[in-house]
Amino acid sequence: MQAWAHGPVVRGVYRELRHYGKNPIDADAFIGDDFDWGDYAQVEDSLVETWQKYAVYSAWALRNKTHQETPWRKNFVEGRNVEITDADLKEFFCQQ
Repeated sequence: MQAWAHGPVVRGVYRELRHYGKNPIDADAFIGDDFDWGDYAQVEDSLVETWQKYAVYSAWALRNKTHQETPWRKNFVEGRNVEITDADLKEFFCQQ
């Protein structure tokens, strides 16, 4: 994950999805048949919980929210795509 101007970005995911622009992402095209759902019920619960928590925000509000959070603030450098370390993410989200 990297600290970009508009928030944290996973570069590989960005490359795969950028052609959608502002349009909805076709999940069937993005998630391949070989995707390992593991414990499907746990994955589904996590996705539903995340949706319920963040669906109320516009894209711009989510962007602004990330700019207030330590992992992005600590690593953002204008004009550079600095890595946000796993340690920074773990420290932040374990406090949530």
